[in-house]
Amino acid sequence: MSVKFNFSDELKNTNGELLIILATLPIYFFFPLITLLIWIFYHCYFKEYKILTILLIALTFGLVASTTKSISVEMTDIERYKTAYLKLVDVSSFNDLLYQTVIVSGEINILFIAINFLFTRLFPTYFPIMPFFWVTVTYVFCLLTYYQYAKVIALSKGEYAFYFVVVALLGIPFYQTTETIKQCSAIAIMGYALVLNSQDKKSGLIWLIVSLLVHLSGLFLLPVYFLMRKKWVINYFIPMFLIALAISFVNVNDVFTTLLGDYLGVGFKERAELYADYNWNLSRRFYLILVLYGIMVLFLLFSQSKNVIKNIDLKVFNRLLNMNVLAFLFLLINRSNVHNFVRYTLTYFPFYILITLQILNVDLVKKQKIVLWLFFVAFFAYSNLLLLQLRTTAEIGYANSYMNNSIVDLITSNWIDYLTFK
Repeated sequence: MSVKFNFSDELKNTNGELLIILATLPIYFFFPLITLLIWIFYHCYFKEYKILTILLIALTFGLVASTTKSISVEMTDIERYKTAYLKLVDVSSFNDLLYQTVIVSGEINILFIAINFLFTRLFPTYFPIMPFFWVTVTYVFCLLTYYQYAKVIALSKGEYAFYFVVVALLGIPFYQTTETIKQCSAIAIMGYALVLNSQDKKSGLIWLIVSLLVHLSGLFLLPVYFLMRKKWVINYFIPMFLIALAISFVNVNDVFTTLLGDYLGVGFKERAELYADYNWNLSRRFYLILVLYGIMVLFLLFSQSKNVIKNIDLKVFNRLLNMNVLAFLFLLINRSNVHNFVRYTLTYFPFYILITLQILNVDLVKKQKIVLWLFFVAFFAYSNLLLLQLRTTAEIGYANSYMNNSIVDLITSNWIDYLTFK
């Protein structure tokens, strides 16, 4: 007697979905990068286990990140993270950790340090666990942000799948997640907190606190969280923009250390002064990102004023629009501080993802919407891919490698190959 297996019927039973995921795990062990596409398909097609498939997708990017090495003349941040990790190995107790990192060095990223300290107890000589874990965190929360936002807009299964692929593969700058590790993780968690806040989810505040404990860069974005629910933000955009534009000609870190320097710890004050003194030569790409982000904000403000928003709770849309208005103004304010401007421009990807998705809610002719949306997506995707291409080229003087930048090795390596890579 023959037994027929109907894939669609099996998927009606969520246990069937779980069995299929479990059956795919051996393939994932031998070919993790190839299996990434399978996890994406499962996430978009299955009715259940959305969070599990997001975790599996994120783990794949974390696995690649675990092979990060600096290959240029100038040492990249991954080497500095490694040095800091190995220093934690010699710390004898958690009390000593707090004293040396917070009191002496001025470190205030308590959760980031505490988790890394735990890793040094479990894996004292295995630094790759650090980028593996934190890059996974970044991808988990960015994909959760999209998943949470998609719950309140009308998307077909095909549309959801298309936008999910764009976010997962093009919307998150992989190189940056392995360079400014803790800031990327913190901003990704904050992006999720902001979406929850827009939907009246009380857990948003918890994730906001978590993001601040990972990296304090989110502290300056606190007004975004607490003001995004205020109706007046949109109405006062022009005066707020003019004020932000005026402040953008002043180095805010200089002002900050001058006004509060006497109240800060020595380590914290020295770090703030260091960030104020950066003098990098910026490419036009950074300013272009700022301008394009501003154009997207203006487009949504105009669309909202014309009442052409559809397929979403208008309250949620307005809160997210407020969020992007405030985030844009904050980025503009930091224009004269090179360090802050570069760091925030490169780690703002949760905001870029959300504002690009908001364009889907503007009631335009379908062809116009597609052209407009693809233009913005193409720009950010090109920017992210260009950054990856440049920062994996040793000749430019500042670059990383991932599995020795060998496409063949990336595709054919199994989990053990990745985890034991040196």
